[in-house]
Amino acid sequence: MSDWDRTWDARHAGHTTDRNRAGRRRCLTCDGHYTVDHAAVARAIAGDPPANLTRAERRAAVLILKAAGLSGTQVAARVGCAERTVWRILSHSREQVTA
Repeated sequence: MSDWDRTWDARHAGHTTDRNRAGRRRCLTCDGHYTVDHAAVARAIAGDPPANLTRAERRAAVLILKAAGLSGTQVAARVGCAERTVWRILSHSREQVTA
């Protein structure tokens, strides 16, 4: 087993995983196909994010904090991600609204 496989297995332990048509593994939990852990989102909003926020949880926390009027820098600091990640999430959510 390669180092990459061990890292992937450790990161997605306990998650729901699947394989795509090409045979590559994907994590359905991290991709937001499953429910959001609202306790994790609440911790992120409070500024104490869990180590493994899923994409869906991070997205929910960013959107809530931006709606509350925080700047991108403040949101990134609270959620524990890069400011660029905040802007990417906001950009994608705008695209979904206009589509």
